[in-house]
Amino acid sequence: MTYQPEPKPAPYDQAYAPAYPPPLDPQQLAANQYRQDSDQLTMLSILYYVMGGLSLLALFFPLLYLGIGVAFIGGAAVQKGSEEQAGMAVFGGIIAIVAIPILLLMLIQTICLFLTARNLGRGRSHTFCFINACVLCMHAPFGTALGVFTIIVLSRESVKQRFAANQYGYYPPTTMQKF
Repeated sequence: MTYQPEPKPAPYDQAYAPAYPPPLDPQQLAANQYRQDSDQLTMLSILYYVMGGLSLLALFFPLLYLGIGVAFIGGAAVQKGSEEQAGMAVFGGIIAIVAIPILLLMLIQTICLFLTARNLGRGRSHTFCFINACVLCMHAPFGTALGVFTIIVLSRESVKQRFAANQYGYYPPTTMQKF
């Protein structure tokens, strides 16, 4: 009984080889992730500055209402009739009393937006940034989008490690070597 020799496999053709990228070095992967985190945190920081500027612009509305309330109170002071004077003073007082807390809340929010923008750019105060991102989600539609994207970025493990390292005094170099 004679056995037939097995046929040799066809030579490996490079034209049909799958185009997989070569495996990356772990250090290069970490550098790429660091660069991606830096870019995203910088973009979020810029967007928080823009949102803070818009919030600063919106502060003029409660200031306008406060001015209207003070004008009604001042107009009541120069009014001759006692019934008209009392009505204008009460109306102006109500407008001013409602405008002051709204003005203070918006001012605190604006300050927090600018502080969050600065902290995101520096990679500091992870909890503060995360809480402000959650609060910003209430401001539809742009605040919601910015808050959700910030929560997604801040929830990434590499970003948490970056913030923790900055908390303990490690400040990475400003420029990284490109691979």
